[in-house]
Amino acid sequence: MSRPYLKLPSLNGVAAGQTATLKLPMGFRYHLLNITYSGVTIAQMNEIRVLANGKVIQRFSGTERDVLNQFEGRPAAAGILVLPFDRYGMKNRDAEEETALNTGVPDGRGIAINSLHIEIDIDAAAAGPVLKVKAEQSAAVAGGPGLIPFIYKLNRSVDVGEFSISDIPYGRLETQALEKMMLTTTAITSIRLERDTYPVVERTIAENDLIHTEGVRVPQAGYEFVDFTERGYGVNLLGLVGLNDFALRMDVTAAGNIPMLVQYAGALNA
Repeated sequence: MSRPYLKLPSLNGVAAGQTATLKLPMGFRYHLLNITYSGVTIAQMNEIRVLANGKVIQRFSGTERDVLNQFEGRPAAAGILVLPFDRYGMKNRDAEEETALNTGVPDGRGIAINSLHIEIDIDAAAAGPVLKVKAEQSAAVAGGPGLIPFIYKLNRSVDVGEFSISDIPYGRLETQALEKMMLTTTAITSIRLERDTYPVVERTIAENDLIHTEGVRVPQAGYEFVDFTERGYGVNLLGLVGLNDFALRMDVTAAGNIPMLVQYAGALNA
């Protein structure tokens, strides 16, 4: 039997140049949200934020979420944008559902998701935005919030040649393990990810795209990914606790800014 797929309350503030907001009912386990949109394009959803207990746990633009969805194997958005919390394309259901947002149930520390909100910044040029949201959900389960799929939005300036980014967050409660990175760039020819100076990924872009294609992912033009679940195994995360150093090294062909999404598996702090 499929999970319930239900309409959520109406969003507030749905207008050009405004921030639309939605408060989700508690006591459910949220697997994904579907945002049906008209009068506004994906690109005009300037930023989408998911907040648990008033704190941002995910941040991305509409375009970034759509590209990430397509990399994970979903079709491009065409009137409906998917906001997944389950991990798509895993080879067993438990691994896929492990990161669903479980609300209203405390863990052993007494911490629970007691509020869950969605915020969407709508561009002032939107013609006449209309947004509706439905959720794929199930009953909340024991154990508290569980594993939270945090998504950080970063932007880093790079120079030509071998360039290192060594200030990516790691090792906190929220950033215990790395699942994937998405880099908006066509200006790199190789990627090397180091944990305490030891390489854990060392690939050319051609090798990286091939491995993703052979796994469960779909490379996207204009973007590059590092994905530890690329073969469909949810346990294949990169642990980031107790490290002294964590760095992304790249061979760069043109200087400029590289927007990044970094997805972690972590725990709710409060």
